[in-house]
Amino acid sequence: MARSTTTGSVDFERVRTKLDLWRRTPGRGRGIPEEIWQGAIQLARARGLYRISRDLRLNYQSLQRRLAAAGRNPPPKAAHPPVFLDLGRGHLNAAAGCVVELAARDGARMTVRLSASVLEGLAALAAALWSPRG
Repeated sequence: MARSTTTGSVDFERVRTKLDLWRRTPGRGRGIPEEIWQGAIQLARARGLYRISRDLRLNYQSLQRRLAAAGRNPPPKAAHPPVFLDLGRGHLNAAAGCVVELAARDGARMTVRLSASVLEGLAALAAALWSPRG
């Protein structure tokens, strides 16, 4: 049975999954990776310190210290926020196919030339590009 959480967020699930994977890997005395801490800090800002420390089973004081330190040096905002462009099916010339360029926040890029027969697989390709890398 899946563990119920009160956060209900895709970001929460991503951070929790990474944390669970890190906890299952062998090796004592290693710290939690900074990427996981940064995700927990963002969640704590949005949903509350106690709630996130409890749901992620993180030490409250450690998360509190990191949250306070991050508040003094907030991460820089992106110069251009991500944009989603929905063309809808009416704008695609299915007979000719199309060229799609995808870019992830981490800089990964993909150019795909799709024939009319594979346009339906576009959503799966985009999901694969933006899925967390383990």
